[in-house]
Amino acid sequence: MKRNTLHARVLGALPVCTTLFASLAITSHAQPAPEVIAVTATRTAQPLSATLDTVIVVNRADIESSGAVDLAQLLRIFANADIRATGGAGQPASIFLRGANSTHTLFLVDGLRVNSATLGSTSFEALPLDLIERVEIVKGPMSGLYGSDAIGGVVQIFTRGEKSPTLRASAGLGSAGAGSVNAGVSVQDGAAAADLNVGHRRIKDVSATRPEVAFGLHNPDRDPHEVTHGSVRAAYTFRNGETLSLSAFQSDGKTDFDAGPGGANRNRQKLSGYQLESKNELSPGWQSHLRVGRGEDELTYSGGFTGRFRTQQDQAAWINELKTVRGFMTVGLEARKETVSGSSTYVVNKRETTSVFTGYLERLGDQQVEFSLRRDEEDQFGARTTGSFTYGLWLNPSLRIFAKGGRAFRAPSFADLYLPDDPVFGPSSNPLLKPERSNSGEAGAQWKRGGNAINVTAFENRIEDLVSFVFGSGPRNIRKAKIRGVEADIATLFMGANIRASVTVQRPKDEDTGFRLRSRAKQFGSLHVTRSWGEWLGGVSVIATGERFDSANETAASRMGGYAIVNANIRYRVNPRWDVALALSNLGDKRYELARGYSTPGREALLTVRFNAK
Repeated sequence: MKRNTLHARVLGALPVCTTLFASLAITSHAQPAPEVIAVTATRTAQPLSATLDTVIVVNRADIESSGAVDLAQLLRIFANADIRATGGAGQPASIFLRGANSTHTLFLVDGLRVNSATLGSTSFEALPLDLIERVEIVKGPMSGLYGSDAIGGVVQIFTRGEKSPTLRASAGLGSAGAGSVNAGVSVQDGAAAADLNVGHRRIKDVSATRPEVAFGLHNPDRDPHEVTHGSVRAAYTFRNGETLSLSAFQSDGKTDFDAGPGGANRNRQKLSGYQLESKNELSPGWQSHLRVGRGEDELTYSGGFTGRFRTQQDQAAWINELKTVRGFMTVGLEARKETVSGSSTYVVNKRETTSVFTGYLERLGDQQVEFSLRRDEEDQFGARTTGSFTYGLWLNPSLRIFAKGGRAFRAPSFADLYLPDDPVFGPSSNPLLKPERSNSGEAGAQWKRGGNAINVTAFENRIEDLVSFVFGSGPRNIRKAKIRGVEADIATLFMGANIRASVTVQRPKDEDTGFRLRSRAKQFGSLHVTRSWGEWLGGVSVIATGERFDSANETAASRMGGYAIVNANIRYRVNPRWDVALALSNLGDKRYELARGYSTPGREALLTVRFNAK
């Protein structure tokens, strides 16, 4: 089949744009930005420049200037993530970091796991952007610090909060019946501090399906989505320096979906968590962080199709950071108990994991070494040892090269192992499944001068014992995959504009069949440009993706063409407390697919008024 000429030109221009922006970065001399602090890459708060890992930090200012309408779009703009989604707002979505499966990305909210141990994935589409203060994305194997699921990387979401007394509120109104209201307050009184945030969003989105969707699921009615969310945090710092905090969050979403003509079908997705934390300096150079909490995922279907899936994860962790002469060491203990319940009865509905892990980072002149090592003891699959090792070398103060190797794994979900067989379609589970295993390597270069940065990474990930569902036989460990690719990221300031560009070229291959992995593109990229003029701030984002096949064997009927969409936003600061913003999504009203037979939103607009008093 012929590729759309416009798409080919856009995708073909991405490498050219990358080269252009690289030359602009080298010739411009922006002032260095304040050092960004991140915690996900090392599990302790460290400057972003301290680690050799590929880490992307998206703060609240980035979220508001991006024009993104949901978390999936935000991850595409800033992390250049490949996405699959079965419809518009609130519909199930999947993320592929470096070509790995959606179940190979670990999602955390304020340090808590909130994934469904029943289904094996995280319903991140249920987390609205108004709930989020910051997002950290780490690409590559991270099981050495986090255990199961972190084969492709880790995405950690931090809920709203301020370090100084603040009163904030916003209200939005847009096309497709979109509307939102949000309010929050941060207070501080001596050693005590607290944050409270609440909000609601709704949109009467397009039908989730198209007429060509499989199994006759199409229903031409609109499929509205609404979500109510909130978070709270209270902290107190004692005289000895210990900070004790209690926090909780919840996102409660309702989304209509299609299950054939006529009838109303709805899913209700609740993600929630609460935890008690203690942070303390036990002695000079020894920071201690103790956390006890619970994360929950509950999904309920109603209408013509009914069902309920609930996961409860009790979690405890003790993480210690020990300063060394030229770096630091992280030592931790972790325990987790997963319990599943719902409309189906599972032969086994609980499993427990205890873990010990360590991480080490040392800078020796122009050289740097990092490693992680973790041992997971699980009552279902026994012991698993994972880890990684990274070596970095500074060629000059601005340029460093690095190489990394790592091992990771993922334990099968309870549905993979114990879901009762279907009376019509046959076996639905396999209790003999083994964990998926990954061996990966990467090498690259990182250049940074002032506010400009260029990162180029070549990666390879070999995954064995992939869990593959065989119709009539259930899930089996039969597949092997090899994913090779190169990604480049550029950030620069040119002629007053902040420019961020990313491009990935990869080959995600099923080694058993020779076909490309389902729904994965060979090339995709993003470009995000923002510029301010006095009280005005404008931004444009371009997201482009090559063709994909929404099947395991590249059938012609499953082919989804490449596309490019453009989003724009503009904001006017009325005064230090008030601003008005207009976000325009899919400016060209492009018709494209993220999953075969499922709809994507057309051109949409959202006008938001914000108030922020400090």
